[in-house]
Amino acid sequence: MCYVLGLYEKYTCGHQVLTKRNKVDCGRQTCGISHNHLSTKHDCVKTCIRRMSEDQALITEEPPRPCNQCRFGSV
Repeated sequence: MCYVLGLYEKYTCGHQVLTKRNKVDCGRQTCGISHNHLSTKHDCVKTCIRRMSEDQALITEEPPRPCNQCRFGSV
């Protein structure tokens, strides 16, 4: 199934800040959300999945400092 991948920065204070969200296409023909979904006539209700998998998270950077909220107060 397709899913959303959240890219995060993790700071020394422990906070994680979302920097980007990307839809990841599973490429399955039986996934109604995928760009590769069957275009031919078929019983989509019985054979296809029409929901996203659970969101996934990936820490892409770890800056050597606290986040802005901790550095400067409420932002």
